[in-house]
Amino acid sequence: MRAKGIIIWGLMAVIAIGSFFATSRSGRAAYHKWRLAVAIENARTAGEGKPTTTQELVSMLRGEPPTSTEYEEAWRYHEEALVKLNVLTRREFILPKAVHSADRGRIISAAEREFGAIGPWSVTAALSNANAIVVTAPPGDMSRWEQLMYRLCDEDQFVRRSGFGPRPRT
Repeated sequence: MRAKGIIIWGLMAVIAIGSFFATSRSGRAAYHKWRLAVAIENARTAGEGKPTTTQELVSMLRGEPPTSTEYEEAWRYHEEALVKLNVLTRREFILPKAVHSADRGRIISAAEREFGAIGPWSVTAALSNANAIVVTAPPGDMSRWEQLMYRLCDEDQFVRRSGFGPRPRT
């Protein structure tokens, strides 16, 4: 009888905790942060051809290995959820010339030195403008992103979409 009561109370606690995480903003944010970190790591290790033990286990259970595209889709999904929760924000930066993969690689390398190799940020090519990149990062980091972009680009030609122009000269 006592074991039955412990099981019932345990199930009620699990349901209560699950309800909290499903309905609260902070719970959803924590879940998506955790899943984003996992998706980023999975995308990187899968892209390098060095699957983790967990990835190998999932491959065995599924019968086929997940692709890096699937991991990137999970990355985008959880990143978008965090943008909707205002945990992350997106900014488009206009560069002086068309952005090629080598340019984006240079920006990513500089960002890894500035913000760490693994973090809740990403740099993607803008679909609407060949001269733009889209940065997704925590709102508090955007001023540092602007400084990084100023350092990487010619300040006279750098413009950030959203109503702000080049930083005033001092």
